Amino acid sequence: HIPRSTMKVTLFLVVASWLGCHGFLPGSPRRPVPVVQVPPLRLQPRHASAEDPARLGRVCAANLLSGALLGPNLDHYHGSFGVLEYVYPLTLSVQGTVLLRTSAFVPPLFGLAGLIIGGLYLFLDPALGTPVARRTPQVPKVLYGISFFSMQYYLSGLLAHAGCPLVALHAFLAATMVACWYIFDKTLAGVIVAAATAVGGPLIEIGLVNGLHLYTYTDADFFGVASWIPWVYGCGGPAVGNLSRLYSRVLSQDKGGH
Repeated sequence: HIPRSTMKVTLFLVVASWLGCHGFLPGSPRRPVPVVQVPPLRLQPRHASAEDPARLGRVCAANLLSGALLGPNLDHYHGSFGVLEYVYPLTLSVQGTVLLRTSAFVPPLFGLAGLIIGGLYLFLDPALGTPVARRTPQVPKVLYGISFFSMQYYLSGLLAHAGCPLVALHAFLAATMVACWYIFDKTLAGVIVAAATAVGGPLIEIGLVNGLHLYTYTDADFFGVASWIPWVYGCGGPAVGNLSRLYSRVLSQDKGGH
């Protein structure tokens, strides 16, 4: 048998507790119960980082190899249009048809460029908080970006060979460089890398032309190189960067995937 007084006290405590939780106790301001918002769990793809040297090594090796393979084919455009001439040319031809015109130092040089540009993206994306959607481009977008860059590279040689006015050539190449970033990148990391590439690339070329005397520009107008070449370098930043992002996503996955 439970005393009636005990039942009354118990009932009072239950009701008081319920009212207190809902802010209806006398003398207490009426306020809603605070709700803690818990953000939804989002699974983000892994990326190679300094904390994962094995994955980072695979991504860097892929960037190096891709640059070494793609570079001579792009360089072939400028050689074929007579934009530049090598002191020690290397020509690949089949039955009189020239398939590739470049030089022996070009593959390792472009491979190094791919390694540096790709590495900058791997560092800057997490440092600058690049959104996951931007740092995980799909294969079609990556291929379109490389194709766009290749088109600009080709047209730069074609227009220079055709005698396009310098102002118009600068305007066209600058516009295509910005378009490449806007369409395929649109990140702060891309801006920084494109600017660094546009400055660093020509400086290296000035050393190769004037210091090592490995080649010459036909219509050089800026310390032995073409003044419009920075726009071409800048356009390559987003294209190579997205390829590095793709490698980072694909090569960072475990054998079993996600």
